[in-house]
Amino acid sequence: MNKIVTVLLIFCMPVFLYSQTHNEIIKKELSFEKASNSNVFLLANINGSIYAEGYDGDQVILEAEFFIEAKTNERLEKAKDRLRLGIEDRYDSIAVYIKGLCDCGNAGLRSYDGKKSKWGYEWDDCRYSYDFKINFKLKVPRRLNVYLSTVNDGSITVSGLNGTLDLHNVNGDISATGARSYTYAHSVNGDITLDYKNIPGPNSSYYTLNGDIKAYVPSNFKADVTFKSLNGDIYTDFESIEQKPMLLAMNDERKVKGTYFKVEAKSVISFGGGGSQLDFETFNGDVFIRKK
Repeated sequence: MNKIVTVLLIFCMPVFLYSQTHNEIIKKELSFEKASNSNVFLLANINGSIYAEGYDGDQVILEAEFFIEAKTNERLEKAKDRLRLGIEDRYDSIAVYIKGLCDCGNAGLRSYDGKKSKWGYEWDDCRYSYDFKINFKLKVPRRLNVYLSTVNDGSITVSGLNGTLDLHNVNGDISATGARSYTYAHSVNGDITLDYKNIPGPNSSYYTLNGDIKAYVPSNFKADVTFKSLNGDIYTDFESIEQKPMLLAMNDERKVKGTYFKVEAKSVISFGGGGSQLDFETFNGDVFIRKK
């Protein structure tokens, strides 16, 4: 048995011995050409976490820690040369994204219009021969409206921001502390945790496919909460609640055979006599709305 273990270890050793790695920290200070309460900062990460903290300054202070791993030194050098930050200054908004990812050169940040403005990457024929992770630390003006997204191997954590929050994760958690305004938080495989200083802004929306949603709100919380889940329930420690008639939303979509209508039913629960509409939805998870 000892000889077998020894042979296995010998065959496994080269995987670790010949792995090439590179760590690097990049720092940037970004300013808006026109500073106002309508400024938007967008960060579209792919692999890694995002931590954003509000402060009383005017610049976005960014720190990006790169972790790159490749099987050969040639591949590593290629990754170091190509993988970098892309920055787009659009007068009243700033967008930061991962540039030079794909060998084909077609990948890049793009915007498109649907039911709401969305951002994403072009992935057509995307190939790269290395692994990477980028963790971001941000200090942003408290008034700023932010759009933050990541895909793998990381969470999104936000604290002390007064502006709108547009937060997207695929395989990871989302957390916001000290939020005061409209929030859109969407994850596929992760929990969502929100701690509000004020009552959330109207039409805020929270969704996770596989995870729980936990919202901590002030004791004077007034809202009409819509809720939908296939395998989850909603829990609260508020006493002044009332269940209202179900909300029926009808969406129409034109197809070859004609117009297709889909009717969606959601439970409606009134807190504190009702107020702004907030939407909570899960597939495999519960929703908790609790007093702070």
